[in-house]
Amino acid sequence: MREMVLANRYAKALIDLGIEEKCLERFKDEMARVKKTLSTEPKLLKILSYRELSLTKRETIIKEISLKLMLSNPVMNILKLLLKRERILLIPFVLQAFEEDMRAIENVVVVKVTVANKGVAKQLSGELKIALEKMTSKKVDFSIEEDPTLIGGLQVRVGDAIYDASIKGELEKIKEQWI
Repeated sequence: MREMVLANRYAKALIDLGIEEKCLERFKDEMARVKKTLSTEPKLLKILSYRELSLTKRETIIKEISLKLMLSNPVMNILKLLLKRERILLIPFVLQAFEEDMRAIENVVVVKVTVANKGVAKQLSGELKIALEKMTSKKVDFSIEEDPTLIGGLQVRVGDAIYDASIKGELEKIKEQWI
């Protein structure tokens, strides 16, 4: 919990600066590159948090990574600030908070669709996206997962709400009525 509170502050500072300097979209792209780098090189965060390495060496690593990823000074400075304050392990939380804030700014909702057969879902994905955008009055960014135990139909998760239009869900409702 404490991590997310701190991460929200760093993410908000970067977003406020991006809005002020009219470069929010660039920051979004840069943060996506940082996230991708951390996911492909999971040991990088451990190296940066390794206190036996001098702060200067760890700052040099951040500077080199920033150059390779073509990060702007504000994004690089956030990383350096996290390092100096011994909060470098907050980077994943900062990335998450930044993405959530960007979705709110862009009026985008994340939707998880679970289907019994992915082939059918791919055919319906265009219509499904339009229907979900109408339902939520927001742009929809959705992922599709396959779960054969649904037997047929689909389940849609929008935030905390779950809409179940699966055969499995219908069978469970019938079972509850009989008990």
